[in-house]
Amino acid sequence: MSLYAVEMKVTGTFSSYVEAESKEIAEQTVRDRARQMNPDSVVFESIAYQMQPCELCGEEHFAPACRKPASKLIPPSWERARL
Repeated sequence: MSLYAVEMKVTGTFSSYVEAESKEIAEQTVRDRARQMNPDSVVFESIAYQMQPCELCGEEHFAPACRKPASKLIPPSWERARL
């Protein structure tokens, strides 16, 4: 069994007709309505990173943390601190 870090973005699409005095009021009205509506569609986007040894730094972390430029390298220890 392996440890994975998973990032998920859930996007719901709502359509509604609104009479309003401004664009901002119309958008706020639909945001308020969306809490009680069922979405027209829902899109799930996810990506999983497996905990594994890194060929670049030698430590284990969720790939692809070390694939960033060296000046922006995130130390693997931040992931273990969050567990």
